[in-house]
Amino acid sequence: MTAYRVEIIAVGTELLLGNVANTDAQFLSEMLASVGVDVLYHTAVGDNPARLREVVDIARGRANLLVFTGGLGPTYDDMTKQIVCEAFGLGLEFHPEIVEEIRHYFDTVFRREMPACNLQQAYLPRGCTVLHNPVGTAPGCIFETGGVTAVLLPGVPHECRHLAEHELLPWLRGQGIAMQRQKTVLAGSSYGGIASSWVALRYPRLFGNVLSLSGSYWWAPKGDAPGWLTRQYQQSPPYPVRFWLQAGKFETTGPGGGIYRTTQDFEQVLKEKGYRVSFHPSSSGHDYAAWCEALIHGMRDLTGLRRQ
Repeated sequence: MTAYRVEIIAVGTELLLGNVANTDAQFLSEMLASVGVDVLYHTAVGDNPARLREVVDIARGRANLLVFTGGLGPTYDDMTKQIVCEAFGLGLEFHPEIVEEIRHYFDTVFRREMPACNLQQAYLPRGCTVLHNPVGTAPGCIFETGGVTAVLLPGVPHECRHLAEHELLPWLRGQGIAMQRQKTVLAGSSYGGIASSWVALRYPRLFGNVLSLSGSYWWAPKGDAPGWLTRQYQQSPPYPVRFWLQAGKFETTGPGGGIYRTTQDFEQVLKEKGYRVSFHPSSSGHDYAAWCEALIHGMRDLTGLRRQ
């Protein structure tokens, strides 16, 4: 299995002018992280052939999976395919089946005849894997040469997302890359415990388990009552996240009644929301010895391993 080092390259002058936010890069980074692929660089470049070529040359020297977004349209300034192919020494070849897909899209969605300029979208790098686009007119593609893999995706956000989820992800799985969120565990002690629970609420599509050791669930922003994160969970929809909570029976001082009490309150809210949660009190205070033992037991429980 190839260990991919990724650079995401967003093409479009509108990104540099600030007219459009680069949401494609944010989504792609999150998606790739969910399957354990490291994104090392983000680059944005305008619709300029020389600068785009320079960006490609730099990127191929420091990453082995280049993901391009944008510049696949039918207008004169959509040049991503041409410049990328030039950089890798590849030609373009015509795909008549793509023309039929684009023509069908115009007939059914725009209800008008396909303009001649859209024919250029049917030219793709020679020998590439075609990423078919049923939600727009710009097909994507994947090709590999010289130890570098290039992925070309449309820049329109809903098209980029569709091809990434329905074409790129299956391709990555075919390369042996897959990380199931059910097998990921966020773990932390004290402030790390509450941080783990916050991250799981913020990114439930990435993480399926939380192991919290003496989590500081009493914490709240200045001016708020203790138990801020507990209220956030109370007000949010439930997500498919499993919790393994630990707290010491002697952690009974501090805001909200202390860590033991606020962990119990957090557990109760999780149960009411329908989460899978278990609480494991220990005869301890706020100490590393108890956390070391609880970490072992928690990981065994969350990963399905039985205690020896």
